[in-house]
Amino acid sequence: MLPAWATVVLALGGAAIGALAGITASVVGYRGTELNVVHQESEAWRKVLIEACQALSDAWLELRWLLYPPSTGAGAFDAEARARLDPLGTRCAQTVARVLLVFGRESTAGKAASEVDLKVAELKDAAILAPVPWDEEATTKVASAIRAAEHAHEEFLLKAQVAIEPAGWQARGSDLGDA
Repeated sequence: MLPAWATVVLALGGAAIGALAGITASVVGYRGTELNVVHQESEAWRKVLIEACQALSDAWLELRWLLYPPSTGAGAFDAEARARLDPLGTRCAQTVARVLLVFGRESTAGKAASEVDLKVAELKDAAILAPVPWDEEATTKVASAIRAAEHAHEEFLLKAQVAIEPAGWQARGSDLGDA
């Protein structure tokens, strides 16, 4: 038989151990829930960023494929193509505005999107100001503007990918050892 004081110490010790275990479990559970919520929120925001990038790329590629065949001599830039040019240019500008809204004007992706906007505007001007059908000078100017806009779009994609990728994630082929 244990003295009374030893029974009290054992009871208090057991209660302290149980309370500590309960508090630890609560903290661990709370932290896990908190991490899950943060992950869900960051994935939802990442989806918005990806959708904005996709919309800009889609708008740019549609405009590019309107102007690319005539710039290579594989087609003619006619009145129908000219009528489609303004709405496509506007769509590109709208998608750039969305990218600037979600990425931020001063972010590297935002600055790259602004450069895409500038190059698309130059391309659109080159196509609109040229005589219909395009002469050789206009064709050369538009082809050069397409290349400049393509380069700006590629730079945007590279900057946006860095901004979008999850922390700790590395794109396939981005290791220095991969060749």
